Amino acid sequence: MTQKNSTNTHVTINPNHRPMIYYPIDDDDYESADFYKNNGCAVRKITLNGKPHRFALVPAQTQKQADCINREFSYLPQKMDIKTPTSNDQCQNA
Repeated sequence: MTQKNSTNTHVTINPNHRPMIYYPIDDDDYESADFYKNNGCAVRKITLNGKPHRFALVPAQTQKQADCINREFSYLPQKMDIKTPTSNDQCQNA
């Protein structure tokens, strides 16, 4: 006797999703956190390597722009195969 598996997958697609730039904020820098909050950006604590860090999540125009800026701050996973730009002009034009 064979068992027939029937699975239903529910997926929610957010049409307003935008790539994010993660700007690091020092723990004692309340002025920067307030600046980002007052301008509509979220400020979150994200745990990296077992240590919590504060970041301002700023929407980017494109995923390429977000990847380029996040790479400058070295918060992209090192295992990702992303080609590094040869000059900063490519980051600014994204």
